[in-house]
Amino acid sequence: MKMIHLAIYATLIISTSLILFLGYQFLWPVEVLKPIVQPYKVITKQVKQGGTLVYTVEACKLKNGSTLVVRRFVSERVVLYQPPEPSNIRIGCLPVNIEVPVPKLASPGIWHLEIDVSYKVNPFRTKEYHLETEDFEIIPE
Repeated sequence: MKMIHLAIYATLIISTSLILFLGYQFLWPVEVLKPIVQPYKVITKQVKQGGTLVYTVEACKLKNGSTLVVRRFVSERVVLYQPPEPSNIRIGCLPVNIEVPVPKLASPGIWHLEIDVSYKVNPFRTKEYHLETEDFEIIPE
């Protein structure tokens, strides 16, 4: 009889612990990135088609983790997606200049960059951020 009670108590303790652990993993608020300036400042206000856009990320990265960055060049009529790539920003609050190649297909005009950043916080959860840069002008080669 004591073994049955012991098994029931052990099952209850393990179940409660598992529920609390999963609740923490899924529901606890997690902050990975705190943007200081939004939209991000563009260093190269004019850039040639096929050239390099430079913008400054002013944000505090609070945790490490698997990171995926997707950038989009956006104008009034066109959206040009860039391939996803890992982030190279370290933990801390220092400004970082980021260089992005401008597609040769980008027509001359006013554009801005939209940046989606996904941080894998734990095996069950991903934290996502949507960020933008200031407007910049793409000029012909």
